[in-house]
Amino acid sequence: MGTGIKMLYDNSDGDLPIFADLRFTFLNKKISPTLALKGGYNLTDNAFFDLSTGVRYNIMSKSSLLFNFAITNYRFDYTIITPPHVP
Repeated sequence: MGTGIKMLYDNSDGDLPIFADLRFTFLNKKISPTLALKGGYNLTDNAFFDLSTGVRYNIMSKSSLLFNFAITNYRFDYTIITPPHVP
């Protein structure tokens, strides 16, 4: 579980996601491939789901670096407004 601050490069508005993160490490070695699933809700009223894969590099017994590549899917609520039909 976690939270954070997300800033978008093309928008001056920030976001505050609240999420659950589930991560799998395949090998118990110094360098190991990983797979992660993250899902949650942004306070700007949209839900998201994130799938990532990467490599974990163990520095010490309780410290490691994680390099990930992620694809994020956002669900936005929107309404399409069409002009009235004029005969």
